[in-house]
Amino acid sequence: MFPSWDFLVVPHAVRKLYTKDRSIYFIALLVMNQDKPVLLLEMMDDSYITKGSTRGRADTQMRILFNDLYHEQCRVPILYGISALGMTLRVYQADTATFMVHPRADPSVWETLLPPHYLENEWSVELLSQEGFDEMKRIGTYIISESAKAP
Repeated sequence: MFPSWDFLVVPHAVRKLYTKDRSIYFIALLVMNQDKPVLLLEMMDDSYITKGSTRGRADTQMRILFNDLYHEQCRVPILYGISALGMTLRVYQADTATFMVHPRADPSVWETLLPPHYLENEWSVELLSQEGFDEMKRIGTYIISESAKAP
């Protein structure tokens, strides 16, 4: 995706999340350009796609990772985040000037139990599909173009 050694992939976090019946690991990686973040990747087991509570946990975790980067100086105007639950993706965007994350979080569910259908169709892009390829190519092209403009 990235043409040279100008970009580096580094681990950001490996965390163990506990559920009622097992523990699950997730991995977060950062793609860096000149020591500044340009892309955030979160990868979790495909079992997360099956329940509203686990999809909610994946969404919350992604927002926590963006928050971890809030004080970093990014090299791109839009910091993309890709959440992968197995082979399905959800794309996030954070405006690095305002640090507003899209898609927006739903604050109405923060004080309630998450319904089974919560975020049900949000991880809808299959990584190995043409749509997945096109989306990854679009994000990669954006990052390369914007990184070249940065001082």
